[in-house]
Amino acid sequence: MSRLITLALCFAIVACGEATEPEAVRFEVRQLPVTVTMDIGKSVEVSGTLVGFDGVNTDSRCPSDVTCVWAGNAEVRITVGPAAGLGPVHLITLNTTLEPRTSGEVYGLLVTLVDLLPAPVSTGPTTGYRAVVSIDKAP
Repeated sequence: MSRLITLALCFAIVACGEATEPEAVRFEVRQLPVTVTMDIGKSVEVSGTLVGFDGVNTDSRCPSDVTCVWAGNAEVRITVGPAAGLGPVHLITLNTTLEPRTSGEVYGLLVTLVDLLPAPVSTGPTTGYRAVVSIDKAP
């Protein structure tokens, strides 16, 4: 009986081992176009190229609980560069309402800002930004 308890404890210790981060989201060029949602500081890999959400420069979007004359605009920073670190990283600024909403060709990819979440509200600052981006092959 004590062997059975010892064995059960060993399995429990192994099961409670170090938590590992989830694997990075990876796509192959043949899977494009894809639409992904990224938190600030997160990225996806497309055939050896990383596309990451670096942050929000400005956010003047109309709060969802207010009626506005203009929808406003948010400007986000997207980085595109090689996953292996061989080559420059390009910083792209994309907008929710104004142009540009789509990047030019960077490492053979075309990145489009689809949305920025969450929508602002008038009662406080917006936190927990997530960028929804479409990634496609450049023409």
